[in-house]
Amino acid sequence: MEADIYQKISDLNDKFQSKELGKVIQKMLALSFNKVGFKNIEENSIQGVDINMEDEIGNRYSIEVKTSGTRMLSLGEKDIKGLLMKKKHGNKIGVAALHRALFSDWMFIKADELKAGRFNLDGFRAHLMPEINTDIVIKAFNQLLNNNYIGIISSSNPQTYMDDILKANGVGFVR
Repeated sequence: MEADIYQKISDLNDKFQSKELGKVIQKMLALSFNKVGFKNIEENSIQGVDINMEDEIGNRYSIEVKTSGTRMLSLGEKDIKGLLMKKKHGNKIGVAALHRALFSDWMFIKADELKAGRFNLDGFRAHLMPEINTDIVIKAFNQLLNNNYIGIISSSNPQTYMDDILKANGVGFVR
């Protein structure tokens, strides 16, 4: 993660705290997927898998989004059950993990064999989703954060701010 992106995320965390920041980051990631060509995207802030989408040839994906201030990833039983239900319907399933630290970035991890628990992110390097081009998603995410940072940090309700952007870009959301 570049220093300016890290600083912006840290500032947002200081203002909104981790849970609210996590929802804003999740919405920004859904928008990033839209910007890089995924379609039929639905972001879900309430219950169920966080992001559902399709690629350009119709492959369906369901992604659980996790952010952490440490190298540890926590997956709950509910997260795993939701992903496995989507897998039964033919979706490719994964976890998008962001360690909020300098020189750390998004990881898109295959979730087919994951269990509930707490894991070190370094152990997932061999289990990344090759279908998701991490570099272009990170570039889109960083650009979106740069473009919307002032609006988010000055908003009294950053989730609503992001919902308006999702709607304007044709991204579905459930709040």
